[in-house]
Parts: sequence; C-alpha cells; structure tokens
Amino acid sequence: MLTLTPTPRIALTPRPMTKLAGLLPALLLTVAATAWPAPARAAVGRWSSLLDGGPVWALAAHPTRRGWLVAGTKTNGVLRSADGGATWLPANRGLGNAWVRAFAFDPANPDVVFAGLQDGAPALFKSADGGKSWLPATGGSGFNTVLSLAVDPRRPRTIYAAGAFGDASGVFRSTDGGASWNARNAGLPAGGVNALALSPTTPGLLYAGAAGVFRSTDGGGNWMPAGLGSSLVAALAVAPHSGALYAAADNGLFKSADGGKSWVRQLDAAFSCVAIDPAVPQDVYAGGAELWRSTDGGSSWRRADVDLQGFSVMAIAPVPGARGLVVAGAADPIGFTGALFRSSDHGASWAAGGRGLVDRNILSFAVDPAAPSILYASDQDQGIFKSADGGLHWTALTIPSFSPMAGGAEIVIDPTHSSTLYLVNSGDLVSTDGGSTWKPLGPLPPFTATDLAVLAIDPSDGANLYGAEVASLFKSDDGGLTWTLILRADPYDLFFDIVVDPAAPSTLYAAGAHVDAESDLNGAALLKSTDGGGTWASIAQGLPAGVVRLAVEPTGARLYAGTGGGLFASSDGGASWERLAGITTEPVLAVVAPDNTQVYVVQPAAGVQWSGDSGASWIALNRGLDSFPAYLLEVSAPRSPAPIPPLSRSKSSPPAGTTLYLGLGGGGLQSYIVP
Repeated sequence: MLTLTPTPRIALTPRPMTKLAGLLPALLLTVAATAWPAPARAAVGRWSSLLDGGPVWALAAHPTRRGWLVAGTKTNGVLRSADGGATWLPANRGLGNAWVRAFAFDPANPDVVFAGLQDGAPALFKSADGGKSWLPATGGSGFNTVLSLAVDPRRPRTIYAAGAFGDASGVFRSTDGGASWNARNAGLPAGGVNALALSPTTPGLLYAGAAGVFRSTDGGGNWMPAGLGSSLVAALAVAPHSGALYAAADNGLFKSADGGKSWVRQLDAAFSCVAIDPAVPQDVYAGGAELWRSTDGGSSWRRADVDLQGFSVMAIAPVPGARGLVVAGAADPIGFTGALFRSSDHGASWAAGGRGLVDRNILSFAVDPAAPSILYASDQDQGIFKSADGGLHWTALTIPSFSPMAGGAEIVIDPTHSSTLYLVNSGDLVSTDGGSTWKPLGPLPPFTATDLAVLAIDPSDGANLYGAEVASLFKSDDGGLTWTLILRADPYDLFFDIVVDPAAPSTLYAAGAHVDAESDLNGAALLKSTDGGGTWASIAQGLPAGVVRLAVEPTGARLYAGTGGGLFASSDGGASWERLAGITTEPVLAVVAPDNTQVYVVQPAAGVQWSGDSGASWIALNRGLDSFPAYLLEVSAPRSPAPIPPLSRSKSSPPAGTTLYLGLGGGGLQSYIVP
C-alpha cells in the first residue's frame, strides 16, 4: 500500500512578522492514494471533519426554529446546528475565522442574529438567515470588540452592545437597527463592561456587569451602582416573568429579587455564564469551573457537571421547544482545549457531542507512508496528536519541553523509516518509535538560529536532512546530530519550504518570498541547487510577488509553483515559467503533484481543485467545505519510499480511493475520499 506525494516534505511556517503574517493565508493539503478502510466518520465524495472539538465561547438558540443553534469559537468563527447541537456545519461566510464572543437574536424577526467579535475589524456582524451567512452590521464598523449584545424585545430596532468602539469602551446603543451608535456610559466605571441584560417586562430597564452591577432605567442614558462592587461580573440574566436578576461573577453566583438593591449569594465558586430556560423560567443554569442547576428559581441548587470531563463551562443554551435539551460549551482553564456537551434530561447527565464543531489550529499533518491508517496532527494550542485508525480516534503524544504556545510544531516523517519522526519549529526533536519517546537534535551552528522552521529528508538516504530558518539553510548527514550552514541568503529572502527532487535527490529547491524592509511582499524567492546544497541559483525570474509553494513531479520533469498571482509550471527545471490559465490569479495556498499528470491546488475562493492533464483543465472538489480560515501556514505531503507507479490517467476525476486531507486554520482537519 503506497502513500503518494510529490515531495519529501513541503512546509510553510514563517516567523511572526506583523505585515507579512496578514499576507500569507494558507492551507494544509496532503494527497494519499490508498485503499485503507475509511474511518467511520469519513465521507466519500465530500469533506468531513476528523478532529472535532475546541473551546466554545458563545452559544445561542434560535427563538422559534426548534433545535437551531449557533456557536462562537476563537479561531473558526461561527458554526451552526439544526439538530439541537448533535451535528454542526461552518457558518463563516462573510465573517471568516473570527473570535466570536456574543450573539443576540432579534425577537421581532428571529432569523436576524447579531454576532460580537473579540479583536475584530469590524467587530459587529449581522445575519438575516439565522446565522448561515454574515455581513458587517451597518454602522458597526467602529467596533473593535463586542463582548455582549442585547436586542430590546419591545423596540427591536434598539440594540445594545458592550465593548470597545474606537477609543471608547463601555455600552453603546443603536435605535435604528444598527445603522448608527451612541455611547451610553454616564455613571459607568472605566475599564469596560463584560455583560448586558435587558428587562423583558420593564421598558428601558438595563443592567451592565463590570466591576459590580450597574442599573439604568432610561436605556443606558444614566447608570447607578446596583451592588456587587467587589465582584467581577462575567454574565447577567433576567427571569422573563419575575424580573429576578442573576449575576455570574468571579466570587460566586448571586441573585437579586429587587433590581439590584439587595443580593443573595446562591453559590460560592467562580462562574462565567448563567442562563434561564425560556420555556421553564424556574430552571436556571450557572456554569464555570462547576455547572449547577436550579429548578425552583434559585431557592435550591444541584451539581450538574458529573460528566463534563473536568472542563469549565463557558456558555449554556437551553433549547426552546425541546424540553430538557441543554447545550454547554466548555474549555479548559486557559481556553486551549474544549468540547461541546449535550444533555437531554435538564442537565442530570451529559455526553460529549457536537460532531463537526471544530476550533483547532492544525499547523502540520503527516501520514505514515508504510501504514496510511496512522496519522499525526499538530495543533497550535493543544499539542501533537496521533491516530492509528485513520482519524477515528486520536491520542495526545507526550512531548518533552514542547510548548503549544511556541507556535506549533512541524511534523516530518522519515520516508525511509516511517517510525522515525521529527518535530521542528518548537524545539528540534526526533522520535524513532512512532512518537512514544523523543530526544533533541543536535544544535545548529552558532549565531545562525535556535531551531529550524522546516525540515526535508533525502528520500534515498534518511540520514541526509535539510533545514531552513528564514534566510539560512542547513544540512545534516548524520540524522540531525550535527549541522552545517549551507546558505545564508539575502536577509530579505525568507525561505519557508525546502523541496528535494524525488528523482534526483542532489537537486534541491528553497522556496519562500522576498520582502522589503517593511516586511511587505515585493517579489518571489525560489533557489535551486544541483549539488546537494553546495551552490545555489535563483529560478524565480518570471514569477509574481508572493509566497512560492513548489511541487515537483515524481520524475522531476515538471515543476509547479503556486504564487501570489496564480499557478505556474516549468518543464525546464525552472529556467522559464508559464502561468496556467485554468487557475485564477488569486494566491495559491497549496499545490501537490502526486503523479506526472495530476495536480491539486488550493486557493482562498476557488477552494480545492484537481487536474488530471498537467493543468490544462480543472475540476473543483469542494463538496462539504464552507469557507477557508486564512492564517494556517502549512502544506504537508507524506511520501512513499518506493517508486511511485502511474496512476489512472482519467481526466474527469482523481483516482477512486484517493484520500485528501485538508487542514484549516481553526477548522481542524478534514478528509475527502474520492468515490
């Protein structure tokens, strides 16, 4: 069983640069031809998620459509469910991979929903189709953070937002459906507001949670302290009939029956959210490090987090019309890992769910060339994962001295001994037993770099390694024990990929981008060596500015260069280039050539495309994909140690049984099996 790929390892991981980072959207695309049984959740002929999970920061249930929910994540924007949270689909069209912190449905037109973003530009979006697609809210472009939203049930065109608008922070009001906004901060403390709650029965009565609770009786025109001054209030909720006010704070859950004049501490723990079942107002849920439920309006409480696996609850949504169904979004204490939980018995028991709900930054991915059911994935926030069954189940690998905060590790498999793995870009490590144990690689030459950004392996000799760190290229002939500097390039040439010619391993390519002193892209960077890195020459002439992604056919006869201006091909080793007309001139995020006539390309708008005739014609393979988050900077392609046989020469579709893996920034890991 062979795993097919054009290059030993193609990886793109630039070091952080403010301007450059925003110009380098990318995806991870691996092509593996195999008849290995698909995992139970994999789909034939459409993309499906292989790595679900991630912290959920906001949840809201549609007021009238039973089972319709929206969820807000940190790096994957909005996801939508139509079956009470059992399954989810991306709903990012128009919004992208934003960090969503708040939702509010319009009571008068429930298909209208607003979304508030953390650190957005703009930070307020509106959907007119229940959360399927989004547009920046008219007049809301001044917001750069929105932490809480409320729509007046009596005056639906009146909307309140808590967050930051330009240089001001606090509470803002729109009386024209969001077309214009005015600050409503008289009497509020400096430092911002975390939560808002409108009284459903008293017009103009509004509460704000900050360092304490504040109360306004004139729609935010004037505010007065309403108690809990020693508490940092994260969330508020008002009972629809009694008007009782609940406050979730860092030092407990509190209830006021008189509009904040007096408070009773209900629970003594840290809480981040509180929700009232709209159908059964006596049912109140409070979540944080613990999850509690009251069935009598707060008179008594019972723990309801027995099955939540140690996560903290960030958001709770009782589902209208589905009595007993409650959905909870959860995270670990620092918001790295997380999951969605569902209860069908009012919180008495919980089960992890949310198939398709993903908030994972997959920065690298690899398939074992000798056993294609063994997969590896690197998550920026959560570490390194391994699956032995094609992605159905995953386990976290224990990596010594590995820090997810370091920006994620690049996984490279030795094509000559697939149990040997390398991790670079977060400390250089090697494992010879499939990831069970690890040891450090030898240090790089002094005054060059602290660790490698990318690594490539000679397919004919696994002891020969090539590495790159920005403008420096390195070589090791002893499996990484020692390294020599083989090129220190122009400091404005940044190399993110090293590619070894599969047919002639002494021929190397270093691909990246050329930037100016302000880190703006102003050229292509592509060097070639025919003597194992001894000498180098540029072959970038004729390529437009932008990051170069390079793929080499298995025979080495044809090169494909994905650029900031489309896809280019060369049949003379890079001496000349021709732009392929079948691909748009938007940037190419990934290019893979597993066979001498087959090419796969990923672009931001066009998605995944395939050609069976060397780029003369193309078909799209996008069924099941909704959008492409735009900051994942990885292209991964495991290779076979054996000669690559010819594949089907069909021009109408890729060979049946081919499995594609697509890593999306925030969108996790997706697979597609060609029917």
